[in-house]
Amino acid sequence: MKKKKVLVGDDIIGVQDSPQQKGFLRCYGEIAKFDFEENPDKFIEKARVGRYDAFLIDLNWVIEDHEREYKTGYRVLEAVKGYAPVRLLHTSADEGLRKKAFNYGATGVVEKFMSESYLEKALKINSMGKDTNLDRDESGCKDK
Repeated sequence: MKKKKVLVGDDIIGVQDSPQQKGFLRCYGEIAKFDFEENPDKFIEKARVGRYDAFLIDLNWVIEDHEREYKTGYRVLEAVKGYAPVRLLHTSADEGLRKKAFNYGATGVVEKFMSESYLEKALKINSMGKDTNLDRDESGCKDK
């Protein structure tokens, strides 16, 4: 079976060759082919031209703009909603954000640092057009 092609947008995991990116790949690298981007504008451009199966976008993706920080996860999510069938918002547990995420174009919300099987199920379920409302998998990533 062909691996899904997933673009990950995150201000920490997206940093090329960072320890966090290497840890992410140790945990999840077997379930998909991952590309990474730390810059929101570059992520949107890659999403537009890259033919991805899914996006994994950090809700708390923060960039600094002239001494001001702002969250861009929702902005990016809204900008890429027509470019891939699966658009997952990647964040810590918070049930309150699910509705808002869907309003911005998410097809699901997944928690960070869950097990490989949790993320694999989220990618599969969402590719069938269903919401990712998986039971929490407390086993987590071995490389957290």
